Amino acid sequence: MDGSNLHKEAIIAGFKCRFFKELDSTNSYARENMSDLINVLPAVILADSQQEGRGQNENTWDSEPEKNLLLSVVIKPGFSVQEGLFRINYLLTFSIIDTIKRLFGVEAHLKWPNDVFVNDKKVAGVLAETSIQGDKINILIGGVGININQSFDSVGAYKAISLADVLGKEVDKDLVLKTFLATLKEISEKTAYSSLNFLEEKSSKILWKRGKEQKFYDKETGKTILAFPDKFCSDHSLLVRHNGINKKLRHESFQWIP
Repeated sequence: MDGSNLHKEAIIAGFKCRFFKELDSTNSYARENMSDLINVLPAVILADSQQEGRGQNENTWDSEPEKNLLLSVVIKPGFSVQEGLFRINYLLTFSIIDTIKRLFGVEAHLKWPNDVFVNDKKVAGVLAETSIQGDKINILIGGVGININQSFDSVGAYKAISLADVLGKEVDKDLVLKTFLATLKEISEKTAYSSLNFLEEKSSKILWKRGKEQKFYDKETGKTILAFPDKFCSDHSLLVRHNGINKKLRHESFQWIP
């Protein structure tokens, strides 16, 4: 898709938003049109449907047209490369979780590293891409998918859920969008100078299955380990308790399995 099906532009919570009927993916559009977008940041690219939506580990993100929120946030965060991925993940996932709580009183949790779960089912996910200049992350493209009004049978190994499934009624997608962007702006401003320790503690409080024994697949050994999730660390690893000792799991080496 070349993006010629742009049907609306608007400014929401300070973000310059472009609404499309259909795109290959909002992240791809943002990446391919960065020379244009760089002059209007912060920006948001939205699509009613995506042909090539992606999730973590190159998984596809399937979505019925006009049922869900499919968007990419494009900003200049100025985070250091060393801590940027963690801060970006925190901003996007925490904003989703806070939006769901504010609007519907529903508790959501962060499943390491970047999914949002409600009632042990996936309601949203994040996929961030970055451009690095020197020792700073110069541009962030944060892909966000939130299941709003579609009923899902399953996504990958875990069952998925929509907000409509949770609430038993259709949800105002525009209201979720406006609240999410306003929350993202608010949290970005509030935590701009927050220490990593503070953000680690905030993330850990909303960590899915914290303190409950879980299975993880070790990609290097091909074996499964049992461990108790405890903390989302600023190096983007998961601190767990395994065989009575603390151990850091990195997403590149370990996969959370049902």
